[in-house]
Amino acid sequence: MNFARSGYYRQKAGGSFKTPLVLQKQRRMKLIIFNGIVLIALAVFLYYQARYRNIDRIFLSAQLAELALGLINMILIGRNIASGQKPSGRIKQVSKS
Repeated sequence: MNFARSGYYRQKAGGSFKTPLVLQKQRRMKLIIFNGIVLIALAVFLYYQARYRNIDRIFLSAQLAELALGLINMILIGRNIASGQKPSGRIKQVSKS
């Protein structure tokens, strides 16, 4: 719950910035949140399927979907971390020449 609350306050504080970097991060965060909701639903589905030993093609497809969505979420979170460190100078921006 604290994570959601801190995200809300961060959105309120960063909402006034309209730089392309902030807008990209906000778009990615919306995808991350949606992706997380789908991942939670898949995890619950897989838990009950495994608990009742109902391992079939649907179960395996759901596992593959969970794996792919988890990978996408990790990539999006990594990109948000990298773009968050660019303004501080921790990551040097490559100049295009």
